[in-house]
Amino acid sequence: EILVVLIWNLKAGRTRAMADTNVTMEVNSDEENLGFSQLMTPMSQNPSKKALDNATSGKLVKIVLTNFMCHKHIEVHFHDNVNVILGRNGSGKSAIMAAIIVCLGGKAATTSRNTSLQQFIRTGTSFAEIKLTLSNVGWESYEPDVYGNNIIVVRRIQKDSSSYKIMNGDGHTVSNKKDELIKILDKFSVQVDNPVSLLNQETSRNFLHSTNPRTLYQLLMKATQLDCILRDYEHTDERSAIMRDQIGKKQENLKDLEVEVKRLEELYNGVRGLQTLGDKLNTCTVELKWAYVKEIEHEAEMQETRIGKEQERVRKTEVKLREAEEEMQRVEAREREICSDLEQVNEEARTIETRRDTAHTALRAQHKEKQKVQQTMNGLKQEMKSKENERTALEKKIEETRQINFADHQSDHEQLLSQLEDAKQQRGQLLREIDECKQALQRHRQSVNDCSRDHRQITEQNDSLVGSIRDCRNSISKLKSGGSHKLDIFGRWMLVLVDAIKGNARRFQKLPLGPLGSMVTIKDQRWTTAIQKSIGIGNLYAFVADNSHDAAILRQIMKEVFQRERAPMKFMPFIIQYRYTDIPYSCPAMISGCPHLSVLSQLNISNATCANIVIDHCKAERTILIEGNNEAESYMLRPPSGVTSCYTIRGDQHLPGGRFYSNRDDPKRSKIFLATSTEHLIRAQQDQLTSLEQDQQELDRRMEQVKTSMEHAKSDQRDSQTHLSRLQQDEFRLRQRIEELNTQCEETQELKEEDIATYEEEVRECNEVIDELKAQLQERQISLDAVTQQVVEARKEVEAARSGADTITQRIESIQQLHGEAQQETRKVHFARGRCQQHINKLRETVTALESTLHEINNRLSDAMSQAEDNETERIDTERSTREIISEIRQIEKTIKDQEKEVGNAEAISRQLNAGLQRYSTLQSELDASSELLEKLKVTMQMRVGLVKHWRESVSTRITGQFHTLMSQRGVKGSMKVDHNKGELVLMVKFHEEQSSLATKNTKSLSGGERSFSTVAFIMSLWEVTDSPFRILDEFDVFMDMMNRRISMGMMLELARKQPHRQFIFLSPQDMSTVIKGGDYMKIIKMDDDPDRTHDQSLK
Repeated sequence: EILVVLIWNLKAGRTRAMADTNVTMEVNSDEENLGFSQLMTPMSQNPSKKALDNATSGKLVKIVLTNFMCHKHIEVHFHDNVNVILGRNGSGKSAIMAAIIVCLGGKAATTSRNTSLQQFIRTGTSFAEIKLTLSNVGWESYEPDVYGNNIIVVRRIQKDSSSYKIMNGDGHTVSNKKDELIKILDKFSVQVDNPVSLLNQETSRNFLHSTNPRTLYQLLMKATQLDCILRDYEHTDERSAIMRDQIGKKQENLKDLEVEVKRLEELYNGVRGLQTLGDKLNTCTVELKWAYVKEIEHEAEMQETRIGKEQERVRKTEVKLREAEEEMQRVEAREREICSDLEQVNEEARTIETRRDTAHTALRAQHKEKQKVQQTMNGLKQEMKSKENERTALEKKIEETRQINFADHQSDHEQLLSQLEDAKQQRGQLLREIDECKQALQRHRQSVNDCSRDHRQITEQNDSLVGSIRDCRNSISKLKSGGSHKLDIFGRWMLVLVDAIKGNARRFQKLPLGPLGSMVTIKDQRWTTAIQKSIGIGNLYAFVADNSHDAAILRQIMKEVFQRERAPMKFMPFIIQYRYTDIPYSCPAMISGCPHLSVLSQLNISNATCANIVIDHCKAERTILIEGNNEAESYMLRPPSGVTSCYTIRGDQHLPGGRFYSNRDDPKRSKIFLATSTEHLIRAQQDQLTSLEQDQQELDRRMEQVKTSMEHAKSDQRDSQTHLSRLQQDEFRLRQRIEELNTQCEETQELKEEDIATYEEEVRECNEVIDELKAQLQERQISLDAVTQQVVEARKEVEAARSGADTITQRIESIQQLHGEAQQETRKVHFARGRCQQHINKLRETVTALESTLHEINNRLSDAMSQAEDNETERIDTERSTREIISEIRQIEKTIKDQEKEVGNAEAISRQLNAGLQRYSTLQSELDASSELLEKLKVTMQMRVGLVKHWRESVSTRITGQFHTLMSQRGVKGSMKVDHNKGELVLMVKFHEEQSSLATKNTKSLSGGERSFSTVAFIMSLWEVTDSPFRILDEFDVFMDMMNRRISMGMMLELARKQPHRQFIFLSPQDMSTVIKGGDYMKIIKMDDDPDRTHDQSLK
């Protein structure tokens, strides 16, 4: 296994690191299997479209930085060939390179800027984000069907973590794992820790100052990845040594195993005599398995027979169920038909009922008319009878008057008049006493009513006080325990209302605000009463809605809550419709020309909308506060123009012109809605609780007084009622006596002769009236006869309607009886159908259970068949039962056991022998294969080491030639000496000096600009043997003069122009206006001096 892993690693190779060489070698067919030909194939010799496509993949398209180092937000678009980023120190250009390294998985130390990722987060922010877009076109593109033409890598750095997000060109996330990013970078040959590809500012300065040959050699090895290949070879040598040790140990184990196999062979030869019994036992065992299979098959056949019978019962029952359903449909149709008939008959009954009601109405009207006529006739008859009686009485008086002796009755008449006068005086005295008694009774009743009213009022006040005391105590308890006081002070129903509003938040366009008083506090508690009076208790309870729709919904919720909580509707808050705003009015704390504070200056309002409402509705900015009434009255006689009203510390209001409204509420007992602090509110609540408890004691005292007064009033009322009854009885007796005396006086009254003529005139008038009444009676009799005839006809109509109603009623009863029978039949059919359905369900459950049992039997049969077929023998059709076979097997086993006591267990020895032989053969094969592979690996490593050395020399030669070519452009001869054994690389430079004499210099003796130029030429030489889609250099020209900078930059730009398939990014703080002339193959990006950039950095 170790050898397979090593060979696979060697086959994978470092094809990218060795791809851009000029070495071409031939290998034999054995090495082609290991991938040597692919490893050493040069790619730079064929600069075809394939090579261009390969280089195109992995280029930088765009980078977006958010809160990264000095950048708040910047977006940079890169040219696909040359990009020059210019800017002063501190402008943030190096941060772009650091962001590229960090986004591509580099460590913070690789950037040489910080030691941890969190240090890259911009000061004052909580995260940093880098979004880098890579090109994904060409032959070497990475999964183009998934990512498309671009791959977007996003790295987000937070205070305690960092994360990756890899997206396709459309912005859809493909992966969140760093492993995917590593695969992409390997595909594109991007190495973020390779200084040849990404030379940061710090590394650039150190490298330009460095003249150490070992450092230069290490750079060469890292750039060409030869160090990685050598480390892989060293690792392979270590693993090979481990493999040789393991092979030695297995060879020792093989000798021990050979000795054990020989011992088992000797034992096996001694127990071979038991083979016959073993074969017979095996035969019986196989027969037992097939007998068990046969028994299970028989059990399965029996189960299938039972299932068939149960399924047949199910089919029969389903037939009965279908018949029951058809019968149910027939019965239901008949029931619907009966219901239709019943509905039709009911409609006829309603019609007849309407007709009967109409007839009854007409009959009642005729009866009323008849009764009216009869009453009129009775009145006429009574009037006529009265007139006849009056006429008879007049005729009798005339006769008596003619015969009476006036002188004899004069004295009796005077005596009767005297008695009548006395009786009238007594009655008058009784009537005065009755009036006085009634007045006293009325007073007593009023007292009782007043006491009852006072009792009800006191009871209501007491109930209200009990609730207020309870609420006050609850508020104090919550305040002392640290609970919120803003809503408790508005009543127990306010919390329910606010919760209901929050629970219906989705119904509102904007959530209502309120109560208004919960958002207002005062600065000085002395002005609490005055400010509450100024704002108004109603406004403190009020809610604010943004629009009419929200106001209507809020009003509905209020009604529901107050009805549910049984709260008095008079306490329901009113709604202020006011458009919400976040900008409060700008009002001065002091009114111009007024030395006194305004109400607004003493308020702290947490919401801008509520603050504007207090200003608009309550004019808080134009209402002032003055402590004393005298000062307020004198000041408000001629107030400034901006003052509308004034409140004193007691809550009294003063208006301009001397108008004054006193606060009748007791400040100590007034409820406090606005407070400066919780302690202030607790003290106010405690004071209010004390006042409420005193009020309750006063109400209890008044209640006792009212109860006592009510008892006295009720007692006086009963006495006055008894006295009034006695006086009324006496008055009634006197009134009867007066009537009798009046009658007697009238009989004995003096009669004059001329009264007879008057009586006779009255008699004639009575006769005329009687004749007129008789005529009217005759007319009413005719009307009565007509009305009587109409009553008879109406009664006939009623009787006809009643007869029709009786007929319809009989029909309805008959149909209802049929409907009841149909319903009963429907219930029977439903019951029968339900029983059939239940029976089917039970049968189906039985079938399901049987099928489950059959499935288990089949599983057992399948297991038994598989066990029986494992012996690879034909099926045995045995007639013996399993019990007989088991008995024979036990007998054979007993015989074998008895013989094994003498010679041992033959089967166990055979198994051990076979296992030993198998292990010996396997171990021998493994050793042979491992030795062969190890030998091949040794040969392969020798060849690879030779190839690498040859390739290393070739790379050195190519770099030296390229370095010489680049230095010659400066007019300087340069050479390079590479010692692979010592691990040193020395750069040699020959400059033209005076009189054209030549002087050879080491880079240590060069000036800063010359050394920088030499080092840049060395880096460009290394570019020839490295395959990276982009190269980034930061401040490479920091030590160059203008001439060296111009030459170096011209060399790099010329190289970049000739290699359009690669991308170059140069960062410099120098002014390149005289060095870079621009072109369509490059893009110059100038950074702003202000590092706080929030816009897209563009080409200037």
